[in-house]
Amino acid sequence: MTAANSKKKVVLANHQAYPDWLYLWATAWVHNLHGDFRVMMIKVLSLIPIYGTKLDKDRPILKKNLGIARKEDLPLWMLIFPEGTLNTPGNIEKSKKFAEKMQIAEHPNHCILPKSTGLFYTIQDLQPTCTDVFDLTIGYSNVTPGDIPFEVMNPIEVFFNGRYPKTVHIHCRQYSVPEIPGFEPDMINQPEEDRKKPFDTWLRTIWLEKDTYLARFYETKKMTSNEEKDGKLVPLIPRSEDFLYLFMVLLGGYLILPVYVRLAYWAVYAVLYVVYWALWVVFKVVGFSRLTLWIAALLFLDGLVRGKRKATVTQA
Repeated sequence: MTAANSKKKVVLANHQAYPDWLYLWATAWVHNLHGDFRVMMIKVLSLIPIYGTKLDKDRPILKKNLGIARKEDLPLWMLIFPEGTLNTPGNIEKSKKFAEKMQIAEHPNHCILPKSTGLFYTIQDLQPTCTDVFDLTIGYSNVTPGDIPFEVMNPIEVFFNGRYPKTVHIHCRQYSVPEIPGFEPDMINQPEEDRKKPFDTWLRTIWLEKDTYLARFYETKKMTSNEEKDGKLVPLIPRSEDFLYLFMVLLGGYLILPVYVRLAYWAVYAVLYVVYWALWVVFKVVGFSRLTLWIAALLFLDGLVRGKRKATVTQA
């Protein structure tokens, strides 16, 4: 996976476990693309109707943000998980019921049906700067047939109990956007609904092919028959500049954090000081005691905090 001529790329991948995006970021890091890597997380995808064809109120937000990214003269590798969620047993069951309801003949065994709407708009809103789509299929060496990847690759097991995969297999395919159904030159000016139907069919076909790769991988630990010939083993070994970067981050935090703490302390102190003397002037005229003054100051601050919380809840 290398940076081609255009600066904007869309990367799609199957989503088996939470660490997926981290390993994909590591892949970008190996190719020195990590600074351009952006992930559309599940929280964002949850705003997209599960099997709908419209984004409703979220569509303008997506269009605006991708429009800004399109206009920026900066590289962008946008990772999106079209499944929209993890392929847990519960989600697989829901996906199969939907396939039955919609009379979709084939359903993958190791994935759930992808949702094409978010991916379609992502590619469309990055036009004409996005010319390529990369399809990645992820497989973990510590997952065996019958295992549930979501459980095996639990973040606690992976990052705290040392049960991480020894190797992560990533199968990569590259597609030129003008060759993707719905984005061909003769289709680009057609009504959106007419373009989305062939795109949806194409994406489901891609996912069935992913399922074939994963089925072979869980049995043989190879996604393709010629993996040893065409594949490339890339060790994730930190480079000297990575250690330097980490050192600078830690040093910066060590030097700057006390400054921020001190500034926060003096800011709070200044507010209390001003409030106290302002109330002191008021109550001096009225003639209340100093104890009453402190009680009034605390009640005043409590009222401000409660008012801000109420405003936040109202906005939410």
